[in-house]
Parts: sequence; structure tokens; C-alpha cells
Amino acid sequence: MEINTEHIIAYLENRLSAEEKEIFDHLMQDSPELKKEVDDLRFILQRADDLNLQRQIDPTAHWKKSIQTDRF
Repeated sequence: MEINTEHIIAYLENRLSAEEKEIFDHLMQDSPELKKEVDDLRFILQRADDLNLQRQIDPTAHWKKSIQTDRF
């Protein structure tokens, strides 16, 4: 099995077949370098997801809502 970035992303997104996932898991157990590459890419993808969530937040709208609910 040839491993490249697209393959690692497919693994992280659970898009591999059960057989492919099992092979990939064994490859990671045998290769600390591959495991580190997967962990690094997982970290990057998680931070990208976090940034996308932050971009969806409208601080002005939340601030206005907070001010309105604090009035007596």
C-alpha cells in the first residue's frame, strides 16, 4: 500500500475500507515516522477546524445580545 498525504487524510476522515484501515494501522505500528506524520496531520486538521469555527462567531452580535439580556 502506497502512503501519501491523501491516503492519510482518508484515514483520518474514516474513508478507508475496513481492510485498508487495518493495513494502515499495522503500518503505523511498524513505523514511528508514519505515526508521527499522521499525528502531525491530525493536529493540523483539528486546528483548521477550530479556526473555521472561530470564523463563524460574530462577536458583535453576541455582545449586543449580552447587553440586551443584562438590562433590567
